[in-house]
Amino acid sequence: MAGNVDADALIAKQQTLIKLAKEGISEYVLTNEKAAPILNEVTAQAESMTKLSLEEIEEQWHDYGALHAKGLKPEAFDHFGPEISFMDAIIHPATGIIALNEYKKDKDAEHLEQVKEELNEVLEHLKHIK
Repeated sequence: MAGNVDADALIAKQQTLIKLAKEGISEYVLTNEKAAPILNEVTAQAESMTKLSLEEIEEQWHDYGALHAKGLKPEAFDHFGPEISFMDAIIHPATGIIALNEYKKDKDAEHLEQVKEELNEVLEHLKHIK
């Protein structure tokens, strides 16, 4: 994935994924009240997630630290159920944005590998959203 990479174009695509997930969540929570507090929090924090470091987003969002701090329990949902899949459809692209911004600074191909891994995660989760 290294070489001539248009990081800004890839960031825009990650932003589009986040926008689509937010739209899906806004519809999903209308009929799934139990998931609403968690999904609304993830949606509300989507933009700020992209400003974190890779370590911070891992701790706060991939490991649920930010949700636990608010008394929310994402473990109550199946990892490949629609609730966590919707969450991860925001968290993984946000992580991709952070990695791409890091790549823009240091040109380290490991950041591009991480973007690829994050996208693979999103694709897996999208299979579980109906």
